[in-house]
Formats: sequence, structure tokens, C-alpha cells
Amino acid sequence: MEKILLAVIVIVSIIAFNNTNLIPKYSFKPSAIKQGQWYRFVTHIFLHSDYMHLFFNGFVYYSFSGYVLKWLQLVGGEQMGVVLFLGLFIGGAIAGVLPAYFRERNNPYYTAVGASGGVSALVFAMVLINPTSTLLVLFIPMKAYLFGVLYLAYEFYMAKKNKGDKIAHDVHFVAAIYGLLFITIVYPAVIQNFIELVF
Repeated sequence: MEKILLAVIVIVSIIAFNNTNLIPKYSFKPSAIKQGQWYRFVTHIFLHSDYMHLFFNGFVYYSFSGYVLKWLQLVGGEQMGVVLFLGLFIGGAIAGVLPAYFRERNNPYYTAVGASGGVSALVFAMVLINPTSTLLVLFIPMKAYLFGVLYLAYEFYMAKKNKGDKIAHDVHFVAAIYGLLFITIVYPAVIQNFIELVF
């Protein structure tokens, strides 16, 4: 199932690269959402600004989605696991852009695309589920929990700094927190497991 979702994201994004009408119509645009176009909270997930943006989000999604889906199916059952996975990914993407919506809803020029919110939620679900797994970060092996701490600190700092680098640091940070909270609500015992593994 997770591979089907990735395929849809890739196909829709590529179609949008060749159809200039799609991104303006379906991107995350707070001023348009304020006017009632609520579907943009979801449709922006399936669009990307360029092939590099798509590749990065697609690669990270592919790297984590299978493991997280199997874990959710283990704790929630096969069908409910799929529902929980969609709640984690799509919910993370929506939660991630909520601060931007409230901040930019009167700005007609603000627009954003990409699945990075959902991807961040997936990554931090993995960090909480398996904190001592080893991740390769910029070719450097790093424990998942250490990566999580450094990532959150960096994204929080960059979001506050508002550097203007066109990267939605606030989306990444909020979606990561959403991922942690989602997994904790689904399976509260994960906190005890995290503490035992890390400490």
C-alpha cells in the first residue's frame, strides 16, 4: 500500500511538472483555503517544485514507510494499520502546514508544495519506534534518537531564524512533533520502550 501512495505522488508530481495549471490550482495556498478551498490542505502533498524536491521526499519516504507501516499493522491489525499509516502521513502533512495557514492566510502570494510534512512524521515515528537503529545522515552513521534531537533543534532554530531559504522548517518541526504524538497515542507503551532502549 505504501508503495502505491508513493507511486501516486511521483506520477502526479511529474504530470504537474508538464502542466503549469496544476500547481497554482492545487498547491497549499492559505489565502485560497481561507476562501473555502480546503482540499489544498491535502492536494499540496502530491505536488513538488522540481525533480530534486520530489526525489528527496520520495527517497526518504521509501526508506521509512515500509517499516512504519508493518509496525502499525503489528500493533493495530492489518487493515487498521493501513488506516493509521494514512493518518500518520496525511495528518502529519496537514499538521505541518497549519502554522503557515494561520500566519499567511491574508498573504495572497504565499504558496507551498511537497510531502515533506508527511515524510517528517514518518521519520519521527521511526525514531520513536526504533530509537537505537542506525541511520545514515550525510554518509555519517548515527543513532536514530540522536538524529531526532539534532534534527528538531536545527529545524526549530531555522524556523525561528526565518532565513528565507525557501525550506519550510516550521513544517518539518511541527510534523515531526505530530509523528511523535501520533505514535504515542496509538501505542503508549512505546515511551517505556524508548526509555529502556536509550537509557
